[in-house]
Amino acid sequence: MSLGTLSHLENWNGKRQNQMNEDIRDEGYKAFIDAVVKSLDASRHSLVCSIEHALKTTPCPYNVGTEEYNDWMEGFNPSRQKRSMRKVVCAACRNRKTGDIIAGVRHWDEIMRAQVGDDVDGAEWEQGFLDNKRRFMTRTEAWGVAERAHQIIHRCGGDTTNGGTLYSENLY
Repeated sequence: MSLGTLSHLENWNGKRQNQMNEDIRDEGYKAFIDAVVKSLDASRHSLVCSIEHALKTTPCPYNVGTEEYNDWMEGFNPSRQKRSMRKVVCAACRNRKTGDIIAGVRHWDEIMRAQVGDDVDGAEWEQGFLDNKRRFMTRTEAWGVAERAHQIIHRCGGDTTNGGTLYSENLY
């Protein structure tokens, strides 16, 4: 056998060994991924069973597909609840004519007034709140959101007006 042929065989054997090592590694990865998928399936199954049990024992007070329903469902998944449950963030006013929204700590505080300057006509502005998803809410809608998020810490009237009317004083 010539040196060239021997060198060629060693090269081929080296490549074959590398391929075998990669195959072994790939099999290890596949086994690992299979184990992870099984674990995730078991966790998902456990979560689904927990939710189904909770739904059987706790009737949902909201219509499926509404924001209220989605917030209520988040209560069965605490890790997501902390991140995405709808909450009242701050006071806001929306201009009825233009749709412009201004925000502040309280309605018509110096922060809000600075945003509109001298152009403050109370009749043009609807008072409400912003949520953590940057949506404007009326005082009544905000009451429901704050109540579900357990944000109401002070009672100052408005609890039953129009099904609940939120004031900044309810929150802080």
